[in-house]
Amino acid sequence: MIALSLPTLILAGSLTLPPAVLPDEPYETDIEFLLDTFEKDAAGPIKTKKIDWKKVRKEFTKAAKDIETDQDHVVLVARLIARLQDGHAKFGKEFNVDMKGHGDGPIAGCGVSLYEVGGKWYVRRATGAAEKSGVMAGWEVKKIDKQDPKKWMEAAYQRLIDRDSFSTERAARWAAGTWGIVGPEGKGVGFEFKTHKRKKKKVTLSWDERSTLMGPLFLPDGLKMIGKDVGWARLESGHGYMWCGRVPGDLHELVDQAIEGVGADAPGLILDFRSCLGGAYTRDELLGRFVPKGQTFGNEESAGPTPYTGHIVILVDPNTISAGETIVGEMKEEGRAYLIGPGGTHGASGSKKEVTVPSGLFSVRFVTYSNKMRLNGGRGVEGIGIAPDEVVEYDPELVVQGIDPAIVRAVEILEKGPPKKAVTYVPPKMAKR
Repeated sequence: MIALSLPTLILAGSLTLPPAVLPDEPYETDIEFLLDTFEKDAAGPIKTKKIDWKKVRKEFTKAAKDIETDQDHVVLVARLIARLQDGHAKFGKEFNVDMKGHGDGPIAGCGVSLYEVGGKWYVRRATGAAEKSGVMAGWEVKKIDKQDPKKWMEAAYQRLIDRDSFSTERAARWAAGTWGIVGPEGKGVGFEFKTHKRKKKKVTLSWDERSTLMGPLFLPDGLKMIGKDVGWARLESGHGYMWCGRVPGDLHELVDQAIEGVGADAPGLILDFRSCLGGAYTRDELLGRFVPKGQTFGNEESAGPTPYTGHIVILVDPNTISAGETIVGEMKEEGRAYLIGPGGTHGASGSKKEVTVPSGLFSVRFVTYSNKMRLNGGRGVEGIGIAPDEVVEYDPELVVQGIDPAIVRAVEILEKGPPKKAVTYVPPKMAKR
Protein backbone atom coordinates (compact mmCIF):
# COMPACT_ATOMS: atom_id res chain seq x y z
CA MET A 1 0.00 0.00 0.00
CA ILE A 2 1.00 3.63 -0.46
CA ALA A 3 2.47 5.27 2.62
CA LEU A 4 0.02 7.35 4.66
CA SER A 5 0.07 11.02 3.80
CA LEU A 6 -0.05 13.49 6.69
CA PRO A 7 -3.72 14.39 6.17
CA THR A 8 -4.62 10.71 6.16
CA LEU A 9 -2.64 10.28 9.33
CA ILE A 10 -4.52 13.12 10.98
CA LEU A 11 -7.90 11.73 9.98
CA ALA A 12 -7.01 8.25 11.13
CA GLY A 13 -6.01 9.53 14.57
CA SER A 14 -3.21 8.12 16.65
CA LEU A 15 -2.37 6.96 20.14
CA THR A 16 -1.62 9.48 22.86
CA LEU A 17 0.90 7.94 25.21
CA PRO A 18 3.04 9.29 28.06
CA PRO A 19 6.16 11.04 26.72
CA ALA A 20 9.13 8.75 26.25
CA VAL A 21 12.56 9.42 27.73
CA LEU A 22 14.32 10.96 24.75
CA PRO A 23 17.95 11.77 24.00
CA ASP A 24 19.11 15.40 24.03
CA GLU A 25 18.57 15.77 20.27
CA PRO A 26 15.92 13.11 19.53
CA TYR A 27 14.83 14.39 16.15
CA GLU A 28 18.32 14.69 14.69
CA THR A 29 19.19 11.28 16.15
CA ASP A 30 16.10 9.69 14.56
CA ILE A 31 16.80 11.23 11.16
CA GLU A 32 20.45 10.14 11.22
CA PHE A 33 19.37 6.64 12.24
CA LEU A 34 16.85 6.40 9.39
CA LEU A 35 19.27 7.83 6.82
CA ASP A 36 21.89 5.25 7.82
CA THR A 37 19.40 2.38 8.01
CA PHE A 38 17.81 3.11 4.65
CA GLU A 39 21.20 3.52 2.96
CA LYS A 40 22.40 0.18 4.32
CA ASP A 41 19.30 -2.02 4.23
CA ALA A 42 17.65 -0.58 1.10
CA ALA A 43 20.88 -0.22 -0.86
CA GLY A 44 19.65 -2.38 -3.74
CA PRO A 45 16.37 -0.51 -4.38
CA ILE A 46 18.11 2.86 -3.93
CA LYS A 47 20.61 1.89 -6.62
CA THR A 48 17.93 0.52 -8.96
CA LYS A 49 15.94 3.74 -8.66
CA LYS A 50 19.07 5.91 -9.04
CA ILE A 51 18.28 7.93 -5.92
CA ASP A 52 20.98 10.46 -4.98
CA TRP A 53 21.19 9.49 -1.31
CA LYS A 54 23.96 12.00 -0.57
CA LYS A 55 21.59 14.75 -1.65
CA VAL A 56 18.78 13.28 0.47
CA ARG A 57 21.10 13.02 3.49
CA LYS A 58 22.21 16.63 3.17
CA GLU A 59 18.64 17.92 2.86
CA PHE A 60 17.19 16.03 5.82
CA THR A 61 20.18 16.35 8.14
CA LYS A 62 19.83 20.11 7.80
CA ALA A 63 16.03 20.08 8.14
CA ALA A 64 16.17 18.01 11.34
CA LYS A 65 17.98 20.81 13.16
CA ASP A 66 14.90 23.05 12.91
CA ILE A 67 12.34 20.54 14.23
CA GLU A 68 10.87 21.47 17.60
CA THR A 69 7.80 19.24 18.06
CA ASP A 70 6.97 15.56 17.70
CA GLN A 71 4.30 16.44 15.15
CA ASP A 72 6.70 18.36 12.92
CA HIS A 73 9.10 15.46 13.29
CA VAL A 74 6.45 13.09 11.90
CA VAL A 75 5.92 15.41 8.94
CA LEU A 76 9.63 15.47 8.17
CA VAL A 77 9.99 11.70 8.46
CA ALA A 78 6.98 11.24 6.15
CA ARG A 79 8.83 13.32 3.58
CA LEU A 80 11.99 11.28 4.12
CA ILE A 81 10.04 8.04 3.60
CA ALA A 82 8.76 9.49 0.32
CA ARG A 83 12.36 9.91 -0.85
CA LEU A 84 12.76 6.11 -0.78
CA GLN A 85 10.42 5.93 -3.77
CA ASP A 86 8.99 2.77 -2.23
CA GLY A 87 5.29 2.01 -2.70
CA HIS A 88 5.23 -0.05 0.51
CA ALA A 89 7.16 2.36 2.74
CA LYS A 90 5.13 3.88 5.57
CA PHE A 91 4.95 4.36 9.31
CA GLY A 92 4.79 1.00 11.05
CA LYS A 93 2.66 -0.57 13.76
CA GLU A 94 4.28 1.51 16.50
CA PHE A 95 3.13 5.14 16.48
CA ASN A 96 3.14 7.20 19.68
CA VAL A 97 2.48 10.74 18.45
CA ASP A 98 -0.85 12.56 18.71
CA MET A 99 -1.38 14.26 15.32
CA LYS A 100 -4.90 15.54 15.96
CA GLY A 101 -5.24 19.22 15.18
CA HIS A 102 -1.84 19.43 13.52
CA GLY A 103 -1.41 20.63 9.96
CA ASP A 104 -3.74 22.47 7.61
CA GLY A 105 -6.79 20.37 8.41
CA PRO A 106 -8.54 17.50 6.62
CA ILE A 107 -8.59 17.20 2.85
CA ALA A 108 -11.06 15.50 0.51
CA GLY A 109 -11.72 14.82 -3.14
CA CYS A 110 -14.39 16.33 -5.38
CA GLY A 111 -15.76 13.21 -7.07
CA VAL A 112 -13.59 13.54 -10.18
CA SER A 113 -10.60 11.47 -11.25
CA LEU A 114 -8.55 12.19 -14.36
CA TYR A 115 -6.17 10.54 -16.79
CA GLU A 116 -3.74 11.84 -19.37
CA VAL A 117 -3.51 10.98 -23.04
CA GLY A 118 -1.35 12.83 -25.54
CA GLY A 119 -0.58 15.66 -23.13
CA LYS A 120 -4.28 16.36 -22.45
CA TRP A 121 -6.28 15.54 -19.34
CA TYR A 122 -9.64 13.80 -19.44
CA VAL A 123 -12.26 12.72 -16.91
CA ARG A 124 -11.71 9.14 -15.91
CA ARG A 125 -14.66 8.88 -13.56
CA ALA A 126 -17.25 11.17 -11.97
CA THR A 127 -19.23 10.35 -8.83
CA GLY A 128 -21.41 12.16 -6.28
CA ALA A 129 -22.03 15.84 -6.98
CA ALA A 130 -19.81 15.73 -10.08
CA GLU A 131 -21.94 13.01 -11.65
CA LYS A 132 -25.16 14.84 -10.66
CA SER A 133 -23.77 17.96 -12.34
CA GLY A 134 -23.59 16.00 -15.59
CA VAL A 135 -19.82 15.52 -15.71
CA MET A 136 -19.01 12.49 -17.88
CA ALA A 137 -16.02 10.21 -18.31
CA GLY A 138 -14.14 11.12 -21.48
CA TRP A 139 -14.68 14.88 -21.24
CA GLU A 140 -11.56 16.94 -21.80
CA VAL A 141 -10.46 19.18 -18.92
CA LYS A 142 -9.68 22.71 -20.10
CA LYS A 143 -9.25 24.50 -16.74
CA ILE A 144 -8.93 23.62 -13.05
CA ASP A 145 -9.40 26.64 -10.80
CA LYS A 146 -8.80 28.82 -13.86
CA GLN A 147 -5.40 27.19 -14.45
CA ASP A 148 -4.16 25.13 -17.37
CA PRO A 149 -4.78 21.51 -16.29
CA LYS A 150 -1.17 20.58 -17.12
CA LYS A 151 0.07 23.19 -14.63
CA TRP A 152 -2.47 22.24 -11.94
CA MET A 153 -1.80 18.52 -12.29
CA GLU A 154 1.98 18.99 -12.23
CA ALA A 155 1.61 20.86 -8.93
CA ALA A 156 -0.63 18.04 -7.64
CA TYR A 157 2.01 15.51 -8.66
CA GLN A 158 4.78 17.43 -6.90
CA ARG A 159 2.71 17.69 -3.70
CA LEU A 160 2.00 13.98 -3.83
CA ILE A 161 5.58 12.77 -4.27
CA ASP A 162 6.80 15.10 -1.53
CA ARG A 163 4.65 13.40 1.11
CA ASP A 164 3.90 9.91 -0.26
CA SER A 165 6.13 7.14 -1.52
CA PHE A 166 5.76 5.61 -5.00
CA SER A 167 8.11 3.05 -6.50
CA THR A 168 7.99 4.51 -10.02
CA GLU A 169 7.25 7.87 -11.59
CA ARG A 170 4.43 6.45 -13.72
CA ALA A 171 2.69 5.16 -10.58
CA ALA A 172 2.96 8.58 -8.95
CA ARG A 173 1.68 10.40 -12.03
CA TRP A 174 -1.21 7.94 -12.37
CA ALA A 175 -2.06 8.47 -8.69
CA ALA A 176 -1.98 12.24 -9.22
CA GLY A 177 -5.15 11.78 -11.27
CA THR A 178 -6.91 10.17 -8.31
CA TRP A 179 -5.34 10.80 -4.87
CA GLY A 180 -3.76 14.02 -6.14
CA ILE A 181 -7.09 15.70 -6.90
CA VAL A 182 -7.81 16.86 -3.37
CA GLY A 183 -8.22 20.11 -1.50
CA PRO A 184 -9.23 21.64 1.84
CA GLU A 185 -12.44 19.98 2.98
CA GLY A 186 -15.50 22.18 2.41
CA LYS A 187 -13.82 24.56 -0.06
CA GLY A 188 -14.81 24.85 -3.70
CA VAL A 189 -12.98 24.06 -6.93
CA GLY A 190 -13.90 25.16 -10.43
CA PHE A 191 -13.59 23.05 -13.60
CA GLU A 192 -14.03 23.93 -17.25
CA PHE A 193 -14.66 21.00 -19.59
CA LYS A 194 -15.05 20.39 -23.30
CA THR A 195 -18.04 18.04 -23.48
CA HIS A 196 -18.63 15.15 -25.86
CA LYS A 197 -20.65 17.62 -27.94
CA ARG A 198 -17.58 19.88 -28.21
CA LYS A 199 -19.23 22.49 -26.01
CA LYS A 200 -17.74 24.34 -23.04
CA LYS A 201 -19.17 23.54 -19.62
CA LYS A 202 -18.18 25.10 -16.29
CA VAL A 203 -18.81 23.26 -13.04
CA THR A 204 -18.03 24.23 -9.44
CA LEU A 205 -17.59 21.32 -7.04
CA SER A 206 -16.75 21.02 -3.35
CA TRP A 207 -13.87 19.19 -1.73
CA ASP A 208 -16.12 16.84 0.23
CA GLU A 209 -16.06 13.47 -1.53
CA ARG A 210 -14.54 10.38 0.13
CA SER A 211 -15.13 7.81 -2.60
CA THR A 212 -12.21 5.85 -4.03
CA LEU A 213 -11.88 6.55 -7.75
CA MET A 214 -9.68 3.68 -8.89
CA GLY A 215 -10.10 0.39 -10.72
CA PRO A 216 -11.58 -0.33 -14.15
CA LEU A 217 -13.15 2.48 -16.16
CA PHE A 218 -16.45 0.62 -16.33
CA LEU A 219 -17.47 -2.71 -14.87
CA PRO A 220 -19.28 -5.01 -17.33
CA ASP A 221 -23.04 -5.40 -17.13
CA GLY A 222 -24.12 -8.37 -15.10
CA LEU A 223 -20.96 -8.51 -12.98
CA LYS A 224 -21.48 -10.96 -10.15
CA MET A 225 -19.37 -10.50 -7.04
CA ILE A 226 -17.75 -13.30 -5.05
CA GLY A 227 -17.15 -11.58 -1.74
CA LYS A 228 -15.68 -8.09 -2.08
CA ASP A 229 -12.47 -8.82 -3.99
CA VAL A 230 -13.43 -10.86 -7.06
CA GLY A 231 -16.21 -10.63 -9.64
CA TRP A 232 -17.08 -12.34 -12.92
CA ALA A 233 -19.24 -11.82 -15.99
CA ARG A 234 -19.87 -13.40 -19.39
CA LEU A 235 -19.47 -10.72 -22.04
CA GLU A 236 -21.70 -10.31 -25.10
CA SER A 237 -18.79 -11.62 -27.16
CA GLY A 238 -19.03 -14.91 -25.25
CA HIS A 239 -15.66 -14.40 -23.59
CA GLY A 240 -15.32 -14.56 -19.84
CA TYR A 241 -14.36 -11.63 -17.61
CA MET A 242 -12.89 -11.79 -14.12
CA TRP A 243 -12.12 -8.74 -11.95
CA CYS A 244 -9.69 -8.81 -9.02
CA GLY A 245 -9.52 -5.71 -6.81
CA ARG A 246 -7.34 -7.26 -4.11
CA VAL A 247 -5.45 -10.54 -3.63
CA PRO A 248 -6.92 -12.50 -0.70
CA GLY A 249 -5.21 -15.64 0.58
CA ASP A 250 -7.97 -17.83 -0.84
CA LEU A 251 -7.88 -16.25 -4.30
CA HIS A 252 -7.38 -19.64 -5.96
CA GLU A 253 -10.69 -20.84 -4.48
CA LEU A 254 -12.47 -17.69 -5.61
CA VAL A 255 -11.03 -18.24 -9.09
CA ASP A 256 -12.62 -21.70 -9.06
CA GLN A 257 -16.02 -20.08 -8.48
CA ALA A 258 -15.39 -17.46 -11.15
CA ILE A 259 -14.39 -20.13 -13.70
CA GLU A 260 -17.56 -22.03 -12.88
CA GLY A 261 -19.52 -18.81 -13.39
CA VAL A 262 -18.06 -17.75 -16.74
CA GLY A 263 -17.84 -21.34 -17.88
CA ALA A 264 -14.69 -23.34 -18.43
CA ASP A 265 -15.74 -23.50 -22.09
CA ALA A 266 -15.55 -19.72 -22.59
CA PRO A 267 -13.47 -19.18 -25.75
CA GLY A 268 -11.29 -16.56 -24.05
CA LEU A 269 -10.85 -14.98 -20.63
CA ILE A 270 -10.08 -11.39 -19.59
CA LEU A 271 -8.44 -11.06 -16.18
CA ASP A 272 -8.81 -7.48 -14.97
CA PHE A 273 -6.07 -6.60 -12.47
CA ARG A 274 -6.28 -2.84 -12.94
CA SER A 275 -5.71 -1.09 -9.61
CA CYS A 276 -5.43 -4.45 -7.85
CA LEU A 277 -4.08 -3.50 -4.42
CA GLY A 278 -2.10 -6.64 -3.72
CA GLY A 279 -2.26 -9.06 -0.82
CA ALA A 280 -1.00 -12.64 -0.57
CA TYR A 281 -1.57 -15.80 -2.59
CA THR A 282 -0.48 -19.41 -2.91
CA ARG A 283 1.46 -19.36 -6.16
CA ASP A 284 1.16 -22.97 -7.35
CA GLU A 285 -2.49 -23.20 -6.38
CA LEU A 286 -3.40 -20.02 -8.25
CA LEU A 287 -1.33 -20.35 -11.43
CA GLY A 288 -2.28 -24.02 -11.69
CA ARG A 289 -5.90 -22.92 -12.22
CA PHE A 290 -4.86 -21.94 -15.76
CA VAL A 291 -3.14 -25.20 -16.74
CA PRO A 292 -5.12 -28.07 -18.34
CA LYS A 293 -5.99 -30.86 -15.95
CA GLY A 294 -3.25 -33.48 -15.64
CA GLN A 295 -0.75 -31.36 -17.54
CA THR A 296 2.09 -28.95 -16.83
CA PHE A 297 2.98 -25.67 -18.51
CA GLY A 298 6.25 -23.94 -17.82
CA ASN A 299 6.86 -24.34 -14.10
CA GLU A 300 3.20 -24.95 -13.28
CA GLU A 301 1.22 -28.11 -12.68
CA SER A 302 -2.54 -28.15 -13.09
CA ALA A 303 -4.57 -27.39 -9.96
CA GLY A 304 -8.21 -26.99 -9.03
CA PRO A 305 -11.40 -28.84 -9.99
CA THR A 306 -11.91 -27.20 -13.41
CA PRO A 307 -8.90 -25.22 -14.67
CA TYR A 308 -9.44 -22.63 -17.38
CA THR A 309 -7.62 -23.72 -20.53
CA GLY A 310 -8.38 -21.02 -23.14
CA HIS A 311 -6.38 -17.93 -24.06
CA ILE A 312 -6.08 -15.14 -21.49
CA VAL A 313 -5.64 -11.38 -21.80
CA ILE A 314 -4.74 -9.53 -18.59
CA LEU A 315 -5.55 -5.85 -18.04
CA VAL A 316 -3.15 -3.78 -15.91
CA ASP A 317 -2.52 -0.14 -15.06
CA PRO A 318 0.09 1.82 -13.04
CA ASN A 319 -1.89 1.17 -9.86
CA THR A 320 -1.63 -2.63 -10.18
CA ILE A 321 0.61 -3.19 -7.19
CA SER A 322 2.47 -5.77 -5.11
CA ALA A 323 0.97 -9.29 -5.30
CA GLY A 324 -1.22 -8.11 -8.16
CA GLU A 325 1.79 -7.36 -10.31
CA THR A 326 3.73 -10.48 -9.39
CA ILE A 327 0.77 -12.62 -10.48
CA VAL A 328 0.48 -10.93 -13.86
CA GLY A 329 4.27 -10.83 -14.22
CA GLU A 330 4.60 -14.58 -13.78
CA MET A 331 1.75 -15.32 -16.21
CA LYS A 332 3.34 -13.00 -18.77
CA GLU A 333 6.88 -14.37 -18.47
CA GLU A 334 5.70 -17.97 -18.64
CA GLY A 335 3.90 -17.18 -21.90
CA ARG A 336 0.47 -18.01 -20.47
CA ALA A 337 -1.19 -14.60 -20.87
CA TYR A 338 -1.00 -11.40 -22.93
CA LEU A 339 -0.84 -8.14 -20.98
CA ILE A 340 -2.36 -4.84 -22.11
CA GLY A 341 -2.99 -1.49 -20.43
CA PRO A 342 -2.22 2.24 -20.48
CA GLY A 343 1.15 1.65 -18.83
CA GLY A 344 3.24 -0.72 -16.74
CA THR A 345 2.34 -1.79 -13.21
CA HIS A 346 3.32 0.20 -10.11
CA GLY A 347 6.65 -1.55 -9.50
CA ALA A 348 6.20 -2.11 -5.76
CA SER A 349 6.97 -5.67 -4.74
CA GLY A 350 9.68 -6.49 -2.25
CA SER A 351 10.74 -7.97 1.06
CA LYS A 352 9.92 -5.59 3.89
CA LYS A 353 11.59 -4.64 7.17
CA GLU A 354 10.32 -2.58 10.11
CA VAL A 355 12.54 -0.55 12.44
CA THR A 356 11.78 1.60 15.49
CA VAL A 357 13.54 4.96 15.72
CA PRO A 358 15.80 5.62 18.76
CA SER A 359 13.27 8.06 20.29
CA GLY A 360 10.65 5.31 20.35
CA LEU A 361 8.08 7.69 18.83
CA PHE A 362 7.28 5.42 15.87
CA SER A 363 8.47 2.65 13.63
CA VAL A 364 8.97 2.70 9.86
CA ARG A 365 8.38 -0.08 7.35
CA PHE A 366 10.26 -0.24 4.03
CA VAL A 367 11.44 -2.59 1.27
CA THR A 368 14.97 -4.00 1.49
CA TYR A 369 15.10 -5.94 -1.78
CA SER A 370 12.85 -6.88 -4.68
CA ASN A 371 10.61 -9.93 -4.86
CA LYS A 372 10.50 -12.26 -7.88
CA MET A 373 14.09 -11.63 -8.94
CA ARG A 374 13.67 -13.99 -11.87
CA LEU A 375 11.33 -11.49 -13.55
CA ASN A 376 12.54 -8.70 -15.83
CA GLY A 377 15.71 -10.51 -16.75
CA GLY A 378 16.80 -11.02 -13.14
CA ARG A 379 16.10 -7.44 -12.01
CA GLY A 380 12.92 -8.23 -10.10
CA VAL A 381 9.86 -6.00 -9.79
CA GLU A 382 10.65 -3.28 -7.23
CA GLY A 383 11.21 0.06 -8.93
CA ILE A 384 10.57 -1.50 -12.35
CA GLY A 385 7.12 -3.05 -12.52
CA ILE A 386 5.72 -5.26 -15.26
CA ALA A 387 5.42 -3.73 -18.72
CA PRO A 388 2.38 -4.62 -20.82
CA ASP A 389 2.90 -6.53 -24.05
CA GLU A 390 0.84 -3.83 -25.71
CA VAL A 391 0.04 -0.28 -24.58
CA VAL A 392 -3.66 0.52 -24.86
CA GLU A 393 -4.51 4.13 -24.09
CA TYR A 394 -7.97 5.17 -22.90
CA ASP A 395 -9.35 6.72 -26.09
CA PRO A 396 -11.71 9.49 -24.89
CA GLU A 397 -13.91 8.99 -27.96
CA LEU A 398 -14.75 5.51 -26.63
CA VAL A 399 -14.73 6.41 -22.96
CA VAL A 400 -17.36 9.12 -23.42
CA GLN A 401 -19.65 6.45 -24.88
CA GLY A 402 -19.25 4.32 -21.78
CA ILE A 403 -16.97 1.90 -23.63
CA ASP A 404 -13.80 0.57 -22.00
CA PRO A 405 -11.02 0.66 -24.64
CA ALA A 406 -9.01 -2.01 -22.81
CA ILE A 407 -11.88 -4.51 -22.86
CA VAL A 408 -12.57 -3.74 -26.53
CA ARG A 409 -8.95 -4.44 -27.41
CA ALA A 410 -8.83 -7.54 -25.23
CA VAL A 411 -11.81 -9.02 -27.07
CA GLU A 412 -10.14 -8.26 -30.43
CA ILE A 413 -7.00 -10.09 -29.30
CA LEU A 414 -8.95 -13.10 -28.06
CA GLU A 415 -10.89 -13.30 -31.33
CA LYS A 416 -7.68 -13.44 -33.39
CA GLY A 417 -5.50 -15.15 -30.83
CA PRO A 418 -2.63 -13.38 -29.00
CA PRO A 419 0.74 -12.97 -30.75
CA LYS A 420 2.66 -16.26 -30.57
CA LYS A 421 5.93 -14.54 -29.70
CA ALA A 422 4.40 -13.29 -26.45
CA VAL A 423 2.08 -16.20 -25.64
CA THR A 424 3.62 -19.62 -26.17
CA TYR A 425 0.69 -21.44 -24.58
CA VAL A 426 -1.54 -23.36 -26.99
CA PRO A 427 -5.06 -24.27 -25.76
CA PRO A 428 -5.84 -28.03 -25.94
CA LYS A 429 -8.53 -27.62 -28.63
CA MET A 430 -6.14 -25.71 -30.90
CA ALA A 431 -3.30 -28.18 -30.26
CA LYS A 432 -5.46 -31.02 -31.65
CA ARG A 433 -6.06 -29.28 -34.96
